Amino acid sequence: MGSRVLETWSGVEWPVLIVGLGALLIGAVLPWLTDGWGTDRRVRGGLVLGGVLVCGVALWPAVQSPRAQESGVPQGQLSYPECIAKLNAATNPSSKPSANQPIPDGKIGLVSGISTGLYYKLADDLVKLAGPHQLTLVNRETLGSEDNFRKLVSTENAGIGFVQSDLLDWMRHSTNGEERKQAELLRLVLPLYPEEIHVLARRQLLHLADLAGRHVLTPAGSQGSRYTAQNLLRTAQVQPASLDGSQPLVEAMCSVLLGRADAVVFVQGKPVQSLVNLQELRRGAAGLLDGVHLMPLDMPPHVVGYEVARIDHSDYPWLQAPVQTLSVQAMLMAVDFSLRRTPYEKLRCRQIKQLADLVKAKLPTLRPPDYQQKWLEVDPRHTVRGWKPVECPA
Repeated sequence: MGSRVLETWSGVEWPVLIVGLGALLIGAVLPWLTDGWGTDRRVRGGLVLGGVLVCGVALWPAVQSPRAQESGVPQGQLSYPECIAKLNAATNPSSKPSANQPIPDGKIGLVSGISTGLYYKLADDLVKLAGPHQLTLVNRETLGSEDNFRKLVSTENAGIGFVQSDLLDWMRHSTNGEERKQAELLRLVLPLYPEEIHVLARRQLLHLADLAGRHVLTPAGSQGSRYTAQNLLRTAQVQPASLDGSQPLVEAMCSVLLGRADAVVFVQGKPVQSLVNLQELRRGAAGLLDGVHLMPLDMPPHVVGYEVARIDHSDYPWLQAPVQTLSVQAMLMAVDFSLRRTPYEKLRCRQIKQLADLVKAKLPTLRPPDYQQKWLEVDPRHTVRGWKPVECPA
C-alpha cells in the first residue's frame, strides 16, 4: 500500500504544483496584504482560478498512473503496429487465391472457410486424399459456417462442407420454419474435432456478465465466431455496448492488449497460433500480457451445441493456470440425397458416402507433415446428438 502511494506521488510535477499552490495562496491572503476584502475581486479570482488549473496540470500524471495500473494498460511499451507485427511474426497466412468460380457438375463442391483458416486447410487435405480415388473435390473458399450452411441447402454445386455444431442446432430449432426445414436436409458425414471458444479480455473482466456495456470484438471473416459470441451473450442476457467484427484476429487481439477494446471472442481449435505468439510479448512488452487473460466460460443452461473444454499451459505457454471454457464440434455435413432418385442425386449420394468411408479408413495415416495436425483429434465414433449419418441405398 505504501509503495503504491509513493508511486502515485512520484508522478506529480512538483515545480508546477508549487507555482499553482503559490498562486492559490496569494489569492487567498491578498486581502490581508493590501486593503482587506476590498481588493479587486477579479484579481483574486484570477489568481485562485489560475492556481487551480496549474495544480490540476501538475497532479494529472499522478491521477492517470493508478488508472493505467488498474486497467492493466501499460504506457509506452508497444505501439499498435508493433503489436500486430509481433503477433504475426510466427504466423504464415496463406496467400492462396480464392476459389469462388462456379464448380463444374462433374466435381463435388466442398465449402470450407476463409483461405487463412483451418477449415480451408483441412479441405485441401480432403482434396488431396480423395483425388486418387476418382473423387474430384473442389475446395471453395467461403465466409464460414453460416455461409456454408446457406450454400449446402441452395441449388449451387455445394454437396459437402464444414459447419460448427451450435449454428446447426440453432438452425434446427429456429423460429423460422424455412430454416428448420433447410436444416433437416443435412446429414452428418463425419464428426471432426472440438473448436474451443476463446475470450481474450481485459484482466478485470472476470465473467461473461462483465461484458455488459463493453466494446466486444469478433474476428473479421469468421461467421462462426460472431454467431457464437451473439448466442452466448444473448443466452446470458448480456448486452455489450458494441459487437464489432471488422478487424482481423491479430488486430482485434492487439486492440484488447492496448485497451482499445474490452474483449475479443473467437472460435478455433487450440492451439491458435496468434495466441501462442503472445508469448513473444514476454520479451520487452510483458506489461501488455499482464493486462489480459482468457476468460473462463460456464455451460449455459438450456442451450445445445456446446461441450465443456479446458485450455492450459501446454496449449499457450504464457498461461499461468488452466482455464475452463466451452467448445463447439466441427462437423463435415452434406445434403441428404438418399431419397432422391435422379441419376445425378444417386451419384452424389454414393460419392459422399464413399468419401466418408475413405476418411474413416485412412484416418490413421493422416499425420503431419503431409496433413494437418487436427486430424489426430478426429474421432469418427464421437456422438453428435440429433444428427443422422449419411446413408445411401445400394
